[in-house]
Amino acid sequence: MAAKKAEEEQKAADLEARLAEERRRAAELEAKRAEEKRKADELAAKLAEEERLRLEKIAAEKAEEERKRAEEEARRLEEQKRKELAEKLEEQARKERQARFENLPYYTEVVSESLYSEDFDGGKVDFSVSTVEDRWKAPHNGAYESRQYGYDYPGFGYTTLSINIDPEKDYAISSNVLYIQGDTDNPMGIIWGGKGNSFFLFGYNKKGTVTISEYEGGRLRKEHFEEEKFPAIKDNWTNLLKVAKIGNEWVFVINDKEIHRIPYTGVYGVNSGFVLPNNATARFDNFKINYISQ
Repeated sequence: MAAKKAEEEQKAADLEARLAEERRRAAELEAKRAEEKRKADELAAKLAEEERLRLEKIAAEKAEEERKRAEEEARRLEEQKRKELAEKLEEQARKERQARFENLPYYTEVVSESLYSEDFDGGKVDFSVSTVEDRWKAPHNGAYESRQYGYDYPGFGYTTLSINIDPEKDYAISSNVLYIQGDTDNPMGIIWGGKGNSFFLFGYNKKGTVTISEYEGGRLRKEHFEEEKFPAIKDNWTNLLKVAKIGNEWVFVINDKEIHRIPYTGVYGVNSGFVLPNNATARFDNFKINYISQ
């Protein structure tokens, strides 16, 4: 009886041990499952964070692109407005210049005596070259032409002759001037009242800037007049330039329109001729010096 009881107690103990082992294993499995779930949750959270960051980056990049596009569009519109305003102001200035030009008086004179007249058809003239010597300057096809050879000489030069003019009389010096190619900044036109490197200059450049200047000893002494895009200048065409000494004034004329006057204060000497850019081709024709009356 005691043995049977002991056997039953052993069986109960073995069963309890097996149940305890199964509970342990179940607990381990549950812990393992909980760990796997924790890791899965961590991975899901990590992936969710990465996705959130990716979407935030995409949204930020898109917002930056939109901002840049908006800024570029704003700049474009602002530039367009500035351009339209500049064009409007330029057109207004052009109309004002044109209206002022149309209101300029026509110049008239009566020639009382011709002191010098040259149409350059004869092939030889007595102009002295006082600028770069290896450039071609001579009568050519019925005009006095200076050809540029691509030299990069700055500034301008001039070609003159000596004509004694009675300063007590009224007189006019004129020439046709045509720009062909080359330097667009420096003037081409007439110089007069010169001695050495001192002279008066009346000319224009390819851009249409008209200048009336006085040089003394090769240096600019005074800019008497300068105006850009002057409407009296015919682009790509021959322009007639004339300076007249009338009483106590110099009168400046372009294509028969009187454009400016300055006081007559005497001259440096008797040299008259042409001014031309050192790196350009220009033509001069019908150079005249006349005593005149009004």
